[in-house]
Amino acid sequence: MKIASIIAEYNPFHKGHAYQIEKIKNEYTDYTVVIMSGNFVQRGEPAIINKYKRAKIAVDKGASLVLELPLPYATSNAEIFSLGAINILNSMNIIDRLYFGSEDDIKILKSLQEKIDNNFSEDKLKKYLSEGNSYIKSRELAMDFLSQEEKEILKKPNNILALEYIKNLKKLNSSIEAHSIKRKNVNHDDEFSLEGFASASHIRRLAHAGEDVTKF
Repeated sequence: MKIASIIAEYNPFHKGHAYQIEKIKNEYTDYTVVIMSGNFVQRGEPAIINKYKRAKIAVDKGASLVLELPLPYATSNAEIFSLGAINILNSMNIIDRLYFGSEDDIKILKSLQEKIDNNFSEDKLKKYLSEGNSYIKSRELAMDFLSQEEKEILKKPNNILALEYIKNLKKLNSSIEAHSIKRKNVNHDDEFSLEGFASASHIRRLAHAGEDVTKF
């Protein structure tokens, strides 16, 4: 039996998420395990819908099983969020693939992460931090071996998490294969909808403003 996995917040679950699950079914397997944030999500905010309702929606839309990502991981930065979720998937010993959304192709992301693994210097990072730069700025300065185009790839929200997944799968010597699915119609923080697709952040903004978001 082939089993796929997704790491998600579903805050809220929308058509893009349903598209991802359907894509996995069409190209790989009917069985998908989801590791999902609970009542609090990555930026420490309460989820717009409670975890039980979000899990039920995911199962209704095609997920086989939804497991909660523990709070310390769910509310942490991308690296810890990713590491915690992948540790859970590894411990199950049944997962064959991890699928995630990205702005760029998986081959580009894997090649970029390999370049970072082979060239990144912790000493350089510490040097820039000691000069008073923020962690994000110091990390960017320490990656002077990347082209401007490669640096732009690193800044895209879904790519940031995708690279963490790729890095942590390798770090944990996981047998799980990384596979990306390109976002459909809209990007992570786009403030518009297209053909019924909208980003979770746009849907939340509309909901908080009292708009009807059921079409998404």
